[in-house]
Amino acid sequence: MARDLAALRGLPGPGRRELVEGLTSALAQGEPLGRARALARAAQRELVGTRRGSLASDAPVSGLVAHVTALLRRLGLPGPGDQERDLRLDPLRAGRDRERHIALHRLYAAGVAYAEPRAGGRTTDGHTLGRLWTARWTPASAATLELASCYGTTPEQAARGRIAIRLRAAEDEGTLAPADAGEALTTAAECALPDLVADLGRRVREEVLPRASLADAIDLHDRVQRITSGQVSGMPDAPESLSRLRVRLAEAAIASVPGLSGSTDPADAAALLRVVRLVQEQASLPGAVGPQRLLWHLRLLADEGGPLAQGAAASALLLLGALAPEDMAERITGWLEASTGARSGTPLAQRLAGALTVAAPVVESDPGVLDALTRRVESWSDTGFLARLPALREGFETLSTAARGRFLDAVSERIGEVDTHLEVSAELALSLADADETARTAVEALLPGLLHRAASREHHPPTAATARTTADSPRRGLPPGAAGPTRGTPPPASGSAGEPGGTLHPTPPTEDTGPAEGPDPSPDTLGDTVTAVTRSRDVRVTGSPSPEAAPAASVPPGEDGVSTPIPVSVNEGASEGLSTGPVPADPGTAAIGAADRWRLVLGRPPEDGGPRARRAFAALDELYGRGHGEGSREPGGGSGARGGHGRPEPTAREWADELQALFGATVREEVLGRAARRGRTDVLDTLDPERTTASVDLLEQVLSLAGALPESRLARLRPLVRRITEQLVRQLARRMRPALSGLSVPRPTRRRGGRLDLGRTLRANLRTVRQGPDGPLVIPEDPVFRTRARRSADWHVHLVVDVSGSMERSTIYAALVAAVLHGLPALSVSFTAFSTRVVDLTDRVPDPLSLLLEVSVGGGTDIGAALAHTRSGVRVPSRTIVALITDFEEGGNLGRTLGEVRALASSGVRLLGLAALDDTGAPVCNQAIAARFAAAGMPVASLSPQELASWIAERVRG
Repeated sequence: MARDLAALRGLPGPGRRELVEGLTSALAQGEPLGRARALARAAQRELVGTRRGSLASDAPVSGLVAHVTALLRRLGLPGPGDQERDLRLDPLRAGRDRERHIALHRLYAAGVAYAEPRAGGRTTDGHTLGRLWTARWTPASAATLELASCYGTTPEQAARGRIAIRLRAAEDEGTLAPADAGEALTTAAECALPDLVADLGRRVREEVLPRASLADAIDLHDRVQRITSGQVSGMPDAPESLSRLRVRLAEAAIASVPGLSGSTDPADAAALLRVVRLVQEQASLPGAVGPQRLLWHLRLLADEGGPLAQGAAASALLLLGALAPEDMAERITGWLEASTGARSGTPLAQRLAGALTVAAPVVESDPGVLDALTRRVESWSDTGFLARLPALREGFETLSTAARGRFLDAVSERIGEVDTHLEVSAELALSLADADETARTAVEALLPGLLHRAASREHHPPTAATARTTADSPRRGLPPGAAGPTRGTPPPASGSAGEPGGTLHPTPPTEDTGPAEGPDPSPDTLGDTVTAVTRSRDVRVTGSPSPEAAPAASVPPGEDGVSTPIPVSVNEGASEGLSTGPVPADPGTAAIGAADRWRLVLGRPPEDGGPRARRAFAALDELYGRGHGEGSREPGGGSGARGGHGRPEPTAREWADELQALFGATVREEVLGRAARRGRTDVLDTLDPERTTASVDLLEQVLSLAGALPESRLARLRPLVRRITEQLVRQLARRMRPALSGLSVPRPTRRRGGRLDLGRTLRANLRTVRQGPDGPLVIPEDPVFRTRARRSADWHVHLVVDVSGSMERSTIYAALVAAVLHGLPALSVSFTAFSTRVVDLTDRVPDPLSLLLEVSVGGGTDIGAALAHTRSGVRVPSRTIVALITDFEEGGNLGRTLGEVRALASSGVRLLGLAALDDTGAPVCNQAIAARFAAAGMPVASLSPQELASWIAERVRG
């Protein structure tokens, strides 16, 4: 077959290709799997083999190959012909290991395919003292050594040359990027190249710092800190200049903090925590920056920043000791109480997420803060609590599953909630009952009537679980003699006797048989009474049958001579679980106890909250059930991966209806929007375009999925998105109209032909006033007329919008503002979207929906290319406005970009840089680069749409 294939192809003889095809066709019948795999292994063995050639002993080799071969032999590392080895090195304590570590790093930096570093175990900072490597000499090792020899004849020279080549390649794409500089700095230190480290430190200070963002400054500071603290094995003694650079990086990080004002990313809150730790760690360095500047920025964020920044800044102030726990508790209380209006759930969730990301351990351990939080959550009615529950769950979701479990333990301890199911054997229960009976008899013999008088007081002696609640909330609406409410214990649900979880019907109150000093009750009756009043734990007796009906307990007669029954509840699933839970004044408003409320907030199933609490947990568990981080359930794992008797997963429609019934329409839309952002696109089909409340949050969440949906699904969503967009445009037009008044009306003129402008004519001819027979008479010598409003577009507004990954919200607002401005006859509007490429979407401005669907958010940022495109379209610079909407995270050549800014400014164009365009007006930007744009002639601000309209109107009116 191989010969035939060669003949068909006009070849003199079969080659390797024809042989392989012949084998595949004849022996494997063309199958790619099964027998073909066995055939491939056999062909590999026969056609390729395992033998390798070698150079003659006297053949010339490069100096690098000879040096490395001798070095590997001296250090005992695998060489030619040796097997692969896993190396565990301790370079900080063993001299030979340090030599090995440096040699391996130099070969790795030079691009030699010989050894690969492996990650160690998980640590707090991600680094371990030991270093793990996998080393093996392969044919690729010899080949790459020959390639690396062009950089030098020793591993040190080769590593230095290869690092320089990488830096030069990065510079060819623009200025030195912070990520490239940090990687090169760490590599040079690991390779023990102190002069290169010092030079890179200088370049970081001169070239990188002026453009470093907060994340860049923190990353560079961490790298420099590892080097200066001796944690990098190749450089135990760092240059002095790096210590000064560390201080400068801390200053740069602090200066970048205001750029987090409008962020909605919890990673930015974590970065703020890192800044706080950074300032605390470098406080002992010479010339270290103090915390005063950071405190000033944090106070500004806490007062004027976005919701996430407010929560994170307040917690940062708490960590630095600049905010008392009482003030922090007051802030949290204010956040909770402010979350009552429509669309207030998202701000509450973001504030809590920011606060917990920065200072969750402090919040859960500080008594004042935790008590304020628990009191506020417990004070709401069930309706008020459930209205806030989705926002609370979203806010606490920023913690890992295990962290939420620890928080629940801390809360349970504060409210006195301990495990309510104590299992004891029947024999132990009987012995305990006998001991109680003996003790009661002894007490009655020594002090007759003592137990009866103690039980008949209005305030019964509190237990450890009820003392605090009894003191804080004495007798709230309860009749005399009734038990006070117990914090953390839910009220008994209504039901018939004997039903699990139901409330047993108490016996009617009976009159007292006599005063306290009269005949004492029997020991049995008194013991039962005291047990019913003071017991705050449920005891489950294993091995004994369940009683068909539990008796009702009543409080002994009080001072008014009337005894009050206490409902006794039977816990579901317990064979004998009696509980004297709280009896609120209105059982319909407080059916969910404090402990169950916190279980719902922290993602744990309630124990006794009733069917409404269980429904709320199941509904929210559809969105948050798996959790994340430490302690989370992995996909496909857990009990959900096995068969069972649990309820089936609800459909999207059933889930949406359940959310509507539990939380209302507004909260339902917020939860479904979050689910859509997490990838559950089927929930969008449940939103009714005619009933959905328009919001930028919902539009942002829907548009985030537009690029991932097939056209058929997108067609079904178009009515919803169009309805939301039209409502938002109308709302925004009403808000912007006062600022734009006067720009869309006809302009006055001296030319005849239009209607007479009576008001302007009178004001222009007051000098001609004469006295007439009936009073003053104006004789107009210079009449003023009105021209017809036409789309002459005397002013041109160019919106240049960054559509990189962090600008979704501002992109939506920019499209809406462009649609509003397009309706003004005095303005023409162009819309340019850019990331790493530039797209002109001016023809889509009248239809903001098609514009937003056309935009693909994501990618890098090249501001210079977008400004160059805009400058090419400027016709009348003196009547042109260019508004650049970006986060100023320039990924291109910063020098070229600043040159474009200067060129536009010098031509007379009105420039404005917007770090954010939304209702909050809070910026999310690179402060360092924004400052350089301002110095080049482009003012930088963060504005709301109304403020942008006012700014444009001022420029147009002159």
